[in-house]
Amino acid sequence: MKKTLTILGFFFLLILGFTACQIDDDALEQLDQEQLEMKKRDSDKHPKLEYITTANNNDAYNPAERAPSKLKYTLLSKDDSLHVFFQIDTEEIVYVYFVDQHGNIIYREEVDNIFQGKEFLINPAISYPYTFTIETKLFTMKGIIMLE
Repeated sequence: MKKTLTILGFFFLLILGFTACQIDDDALEQLDQEQLEMKKRDSDKHPKLEYITTANNNDAYNPAERAPSKLKYTLLSKDDSLHVFFQIDTEEIVYVYFVDQHGNIIYREEVDNIFQGKEFLINPAISYPYTFTIETKLFTMKGIIMLE
């Protein structure tokens, strides 16, 4: 009788163990499905850039000649990374900073040939929106990169 109760108890514990494992597998599968859905929703969003330019040197003669004509840029979001390409009509040394939503500087570089164009890689790009600053002696460009 004692052996039978022990065997039945063992089988009962075994059944409970399999049931608990099955519940964990279902929970993991549901979590994976939710993460996949979130990625699909986020994959529909594309990075968008907005910026302003200010002159650092208030030249009374012709301030329009001192500031660059326009920032040319491309944005590409791929595999949780952000590729940013900047090109500006200036031959000055520029300082480029990218800051995440928490205020941390995530990328900083001094570029001496941005008139040829320069690509910046933010990897992983998970803390949108990002703010950026492009700074020279004559002008400053500040902007934001967000998902739309």
